Amino acid sequence: MLGFPTPYPNELLYSVIARTGVHEGETSPKQLLNSVFANKKVIATVDLPSHVGRIADQYPKSLSLSALDLIEKHTLWPIYAPFLPNDRRKSVEEWMCDRSQGAAHLASGIVASRVLAKRVMLMCHCCLQQHEQEYGEAFWDRRWQVPVVDCCPIHGALSETDIRKNGEHRHAYVSVLQSKIVGSHPETESSKRFSELVYQLFDSFVKSSPSYQQWTSFYRNLAFANNFRNGKRIDHQLIRSQFISYWGKDWLKKKNLLPSTSDTSWLRSICRKHRKAFSFAEHITAIRSLSQGQMSTVQALERALNINERCEKKKAKIIAEINTLTVDQNKWLSLVLEYGPKSARNAQPALYARLYRNNHDWLVNVDKKHKLPPVSVNRRVEWSARDSVAARALLDFVRRVENDLSVPRLTQTFLVHQLNNSATIEKNLCRLPRCTAILKRYTESVDEYQIRRLTRAYISFIESNTMIKEWVLLRKSGLSEVRMSKVVKEFLGEIVRDGKQCKI
Repeated sequence: MLGFPTPYPNELLYSVIARTGVHEGETSPKQLLNSVFANKKVIATVDLPSHVGRIADQYPKSLSLSALDLIEKHTLWPIYAPFLPNDRRKSVEEWMCDRSQGAAHLASGIVASRVLAKRVMLMCHCCLQQHEQEYGEAFWDRRWQVPVVDCCPIHGALSETDIRKNGEHRHAYVSVLQSKIVGSHPETESSKRFSELVYQLFDSFVKSSPSYQQWTSFYRNLAFANNFRNGKRIDHQLIRSQFISYWGKDWLKKKNLLPSTSDTSWLRSICRKHRKAFSFAEHITAIRSLSQGQMSTVQALERALNINERCEKKKAKIIAEINTLTVDQNKWLSLVLEYGPKSARNAQPALYARLYRNNHDWLVNVDKKHKLPPVSVNRRVEWSARDSVAARALLDFVRRVENDLSVPRLTQTFLVHQLNNSATIEKNLCRLPRCTAILKRYTESVDEYQIRRLTRAYISFIESNTMIKEWVLLRKSGLSEVRMSKVVKEFLGEIVRDGKQCKI
């Protein structure tokens, strides 16, 4: 594609593609996707987009803009990457370069994070004016779209726009010039502190990530260095008090970062042995409060990377030949192969006890090899009750708009997005039979939608006592004979004939 715009500093790839549409005068979102990606099914993703390799191919080699450069400098990847293990980090980058199909968001922890993604696009009006003065046009700055960030460290509170991230128009890249301000966030001292730390992460991209063991040692050392200890142990209650005092209870609660008093709270877990990755917001807030405002997240990453990992003791594997096994061992092997370790232990507790005393290492090794995958049933959500509530809300919406000929096409996506928890409903329709039945009943086909548009135009002509001509009716309804099916063409012919008879 000729004339593909070069990204400005900290400009989102989403914004680059949106500017492409403006420069080319392209009004069709699908046609823009076809021009840039040669694929009309790409979803307009703000934070961690996929198919970045296709975008990199648009630039000449002289610019040295590789896919990894675009990911580092023009997506939200720099705030997620430093806190993921290196192997997972590499996998996410590979998915972003090519097709992701949601894997990048899943592996980066965004899907399961306590930090919720923003529903709408945010912007700083003063920064936009600076963009126009410096570059001649405005664009979406990636730092405005970071979860939890709701203010610009330089100009203050960010403004909410009417551009929804996960709306029904998920293939459309919308320019910042096409957005409208609908509200703003109040600026607080905590929000300004957090924004400054996030901006530093974007300015200093860390190429490698600390391991779980390095994070464990770092937080323990940091807590002890700042006297958050009770003897040889970390004082978790004192850490929680300092954390809430530094960031403010109201701000933490609003951002879903307020740690509970339970023994399994995320703040306690981050100061213990790390067995999983924590979000960027959890790391930023914990590091800043533990260091009592003296250490930035970038400094913490450098210090954690410099910690020497302890050498793990390798457990020797005992490989026993079949002819050297005892009678008990052979019997246990047959039970494990048939029922699995847990059922075998319940069936033969005495045999298990003898092997545990006499052949412990062998027993552990065999049980580990033949361990059955756990069968988990999610009973946290009452899907039947949720199905009833969502189905009632869907029916209420359908009844409100059933006589309104001007509403958009009633697709399944459009109907689901009228609900408050649209993402949950959309991903769990298999558990919601009532919602599924309502969506099948009221979802509008293309033919039905075209007939409704023709009907709306026809009624407007009748009410204004205007002569009805076929070409005028098509233009009024925004349709073309090329895209109309046989049924719609027959309907068009009938209403044109009826209109002429009414005039006679």
